[in-house]
Amino acid sequence: AFVRQASLVPNPTTGATQLLIELGQPADLEVEVLTVVGQSVSQHRAGMVQQTALPLDLTNMPAGVYFIQLRAGHQRHTLRLVKQ
Repeated sequence: AFVRQASLVPNPTTGATQLLIELGQPADLEVEVLTVVGQSVSQHRAGMVQQTALPLDLTNMPAGVYFIQLRAGHQRHTLRLVKQ
C-alpha cells in the first residue's frame, strides 16, 4: 500500500494540524509522532483506509521538529512537522 500523497496542514503549526493522506490501495494505517531524537510521543491507529484526514494535536508539546511516521502494510513514509 504505497503512499500516493501525504501532507500536514498547517506546517509549521502552533499545535493542531491535519495529516492528509492518500494510499494506492486500502491498508491498515498506523501513525506515530516522534521527536527529533526518535522518542515516540503519540501513536494513532487510523484503521483500514485509502484516503483520510487525521487530526494531530501537538498543543502540549514543546516547540521543535517532529517526525510523523506512517506505516501502511510493509511501507513506511516519514513527514517532517515544525511546531512553533
